[in-house]
Amino acid sequence: VVDPNPPVDERPVYESHAHEQQRSRITREGLQEKYDCNMRASFHNAFCAGFNRPLRVLMVPPDLFLHGEKALGTRRISSDTARSNAGPRSEIGTLRTGLARPIRPSGASGFSIGWPRKFCERERKTMATRADAIATAREHLHSGDFIAELNRRVGFRTQSQEPLPGDPMRAYLVEGLAPAFADMGFTTRIVESPVGKGPYLLADYREDPSLLTVLSYGHGDVVGGMEGEWRDNLDPWRTTIKGERVYGRGTADDKGQFMTFIEAARAWIKTTGSLPIKATFLIEGEEESGSPSLVPFLKANRQELSCDAAFVCDTNMWDAKTPAITTRLRGLVHEEITITGPRIDLHSGMYGGLAQNPLHLMARLLADLHDATGRVQVPGFYDDVDELPESLRQQWQALAFDHAGYLGDVGLSVPAGEQDRTPLEK
Repeated sequence: VVDPNPPVDERPVYESHAHEQQRSRITREGLQEKYDCNMRASFHNAFCAGFNRPLRVLMVPPDLFLHGEKALGTRRISSDTARSNAGPRSEIGTLRTGLARPIRPSGASGFSIGWPRKFCERERKTMATRADAIATAREHLHSGDFIAELNRRVGFRTQSQEPLPGDPMRAYLVEGLAPAFADMGFTTRIVESPVGKGPYLLADYREDPSLLTVLSYGHGDVVGGMEGEWRDNLDPWRTTIKGERVYGRGTADDKGQFMTFIEAARAWIKTTGSLPIKATFLIEGEEESGSPSLVPFLKANRQELSCDAAFVCDTNMWDAKTPAITTRLRGLVHEEITITGPRIDLHSGMYGGLAQNPLHLMARLLADLHDATGRVQVPGFYDDVDELPESLRQQWQALAFDHAGYLGDVGLSVPAGEQDRTPLEK
């Protein structure tokens, strides 16, 4: 039972970034005796489809692992109605990453959070131990070892959309990640995809079979390096530090973020001798190309990957100092359309006014996906999309999102999408 009037410090309260019919309030109160500590949220549809059942999942900003003195909570959300607005990707990493929506507390209502109670009791007894582990992680970060390891992993050219010769993804898993898990007492193995894609790395920690099982997901592949196109001619395959920013392909998606999972486990084991959970780490190499084999892989390994909660660290921060828990992700639709034209090339002077041009037909199909106001014209597209609650809309407006500057940073000035939606809602 949660105190209906919990003490709230003067820092902002955070609201999850999602279309919801009820408010989903996330607070940064300390974990105290009278509070339960369940953190519930949903992960994207691949996990639910793979396991064919709902999962309790938390999209975790690395800030929680390296600066985790505070607990956060959010109500459970059904994954089958998931919708969100995710911003464009950035390859500018920071030492803390995530995505947030700050608001101020209104009223004194409580909220429901609830990991299984035996876990909460263990957490209450280990607050001092947690502080020691956090101090260990910070020491590792500031020693330069964290950046050195990140630099070595960025050096694996694991682009998946246009793979390079030599299978660098497999080398990254075997040489770049597996030794770090083995040093902590994990058992590791490379698993081939059941559909000929992959590979995957599985790392397991099973010291006490009675503990909860947490599945942590990350991906080791990156988008193309785009050598020669980086500001100041930076090398995408090595880290460069400028101020508080770390540049390099994968520093912000997803090698940098996933290292916080590894560092959290390393710091806890170094401080206490073992983890307070059973842990499984799953790393894939196809996320940037649509994860075509992830769902078949999850289904084929459902028993081994069964868990009580799943964690993912592949999201953004609202700004450099504001972390968040992301509960919904923007989805993707992949379709291939083939238009068949004449059996041979035609001379425009003879057939130009009579024969249909397949390129014109394709252009018309694409143009008809939206109307003049930006609304999607695919039948049934909006049928299961819940309207944004007014309370959440007001909280988003309070963020003072600078959409002009957001677009201006990439050389644009006119927002696309539905004209009756604010830029942040889009």
